[in-house]
Amino acid sequence: MKFFGARRIFLFITAAVVLSFSIAFVARAQDNSGYRKVGLKHASRHSSMTAEPGSFETARAAFPAFCSDWERKLKDRERANLSAMRWEEKEGWQTGYYLGYSNILTCECKQSAKGFPIGTLTYTELHYYLVGHTLDEAKAAKPQPVAHTDTTELFRWDRDRWVY
Repeated sequence: MKFFGARRIFLFITAAVVLSFSIAFVARAQDNSGYRKVGLKHASRHSSMTAEPGSFETARAAFPAFCSDWERKLKDRERANLSAMRWEEKEGWQTGYYLGYSNILTCECKQSAKGFPIGTLTYTELHYYLVGHTLDEAKAAKPQPVAHTDTTELFRWDRDRWVY
């Protein structure tokens, strides 16, 4: 019975210590986050709680170029994934996997109820598989898609530019 009581006390103290560290960590993270409390809402130090006049029209006009740049970045990442692909031998076959991306499927800018611009774009992440008897044959093979993930990215407008 003494062991059970000591164990319970140990667990209680451990839980209290973990909880106090968690509270301190969250408080420190909130202090360093760049946000200040405004009632129950948070406001950026660099923006007000209402949208600036004309900012939605400016943001909407800038979003297609942002989407094109995002698509370029995805293609650059795909090339980097392909060049960094690791090859493995499986039952006499050289195999490799990499992550690729479709073109941007949708690129939309909408206005929130409070007037803030919100940008969304969608694309598909494609998991590719390459295989061949030799490494050269595998590298020359047509990539076969083995899985895909439909992806939606959300962006916010920060005064004069779109940010992730």
